[in-house]
Amino acid sequence: MPFVTRYLLPRVVFFIGPEGKIGQFRTDLQGDIMATVLVVEDDVFINMEAIFIVKELGHVTLCAHDVDQALAILHADGQIDLLFTDIRLNDRHHGGYEIAMRAVELRPEICVLYASGGKPTDASSVLVLDGAHFLEKPYGDVQLQTSLAAALQGAPARRPTA
Repeated sequence: MPFVTRYLLPRVVFFIGPEGKIGQFRTDLQGDIMATVLVVEDDVFINMEAIFIVKELGHVTLCAHDVDQALAILHADGQIDLLFTDIRLNDRHHGGYEIAMRAVELRPEICVLYASGGKPTDASSVLVLDGAHFLEKPYGDVQLQTSLAAALQGAPARRPTA
């Protein structure tokens, strides 16, 4: 039987934050989890890819495919540090906004990262939470990694102030 040596090295993830500053997240030597992320995406393939990337970064992932599933998860016990949601979910054009609004009511410390194929319009921009981050589709691994890091380092999302 061959002898196997396993080295437990700290995992460090670097990103470029606001104003071009380099930051980093790190798990401890046992590889403990950095954050719990609720991924809400109705496209099965995008959902699977996003979950894969988030897990590769060392986070715990929770998965929902629609508004009702996401709200059920948010109502349940357990830690959720970040909501990563598509804005348009199935037939609900503002489904992601609805989830985010409810999420900050239920979990005041939650951070929010929106994803969508286009920037918010003037009409929908009033639905965007203060402090929330935005990731435009299509995105790659690096864009998702950078956006997750920025969202997790930012302040929790809040309802817009008048």
